Amino acid sequence: MNVIVIPEDKPNDELILKPLIEAMLRDLGKASARVEVCKPDPTGWEGVKEWDHLVQILQDFPIAHLFILCVDRDGHEERRQILDDLEERAKKILQYPRRCFLAEHAWQEVEVWALAGIDWKLRPQWSWEAIRSERDAKEPYFKPIVRDRGLINEPHGGRRILGAQAARNYARVRQNCPEVLVLEDRIRDWIAATAQR
Repeated sequence: MNVIVIPEDKPNDELILKPLIEAMLRDLGKASARVEVCKPDPTGWEGVKEWDHLVQILQDFPIAHLFILCVDRDGHEERRQILDDLEERAKKILQYPRRCFLAEHAWQEVEVWALAGIDWKLRPQWSWEAIRSERDAKEPYFKPIVRDRGLINEPHGGRRILGAQAARNYARVRQNCPEVLVLEDRIRDWIAATAQR
C-alpha cells in the first residue's frame, strides 16, 4: 500500500505525521505500507485546501492508494465541513474505493498529537483539556516541553524526536485524540471496502 500524507506545513508537520501514520497503519495490519509525505506548494491552510492544488497532488502520485490530508483545526469550527467537501470531490476523481482521499484536522494543532503520546506534565497547572482547547498549543505547551528536554537546538524544534516518541506510544495518541481514532476507523473501513472489490 502506498500512502501519501499531505501536511499543512512541511517539514515541521512531517516529523510528527509520518511516524504516527506509520504506527496507525501497523495497528491496522499494514506494517509494510509505504508512507511518503509530499511537499505542498503553496503551504498553510489557505494553500492546501485549494482544490486545483489538491488535484495536482492526486495526479502527481498515480500509484498512491491512499491520500491523507492533515491540517491544524486552529479553532475553526467550519474546517471539518470544508474537509468533508474536499473528500467528496476527491472520491469522484479517485474512483473510491480503488483509491481514497481522507482529510483530518488535528485538534488544535498537529503538535498536540505529539504531546498526546509523551509525558507532557511539565507544569502543575497544565491539564489535557487545557492543551486540547488551546488554539495555539505550540507556544504555551509544545515549546516548553522542547526547552525542558533540551531539544531547542534540534532541527525543527524537537519534532523529529517527540514525533518518534509519540509514535511508539500510539495507543495513547489514539486514546487522547478522538480525531486520530476517527481517522484510523475511516482507514479501516476503506481497507475493508477494497477487500470486497
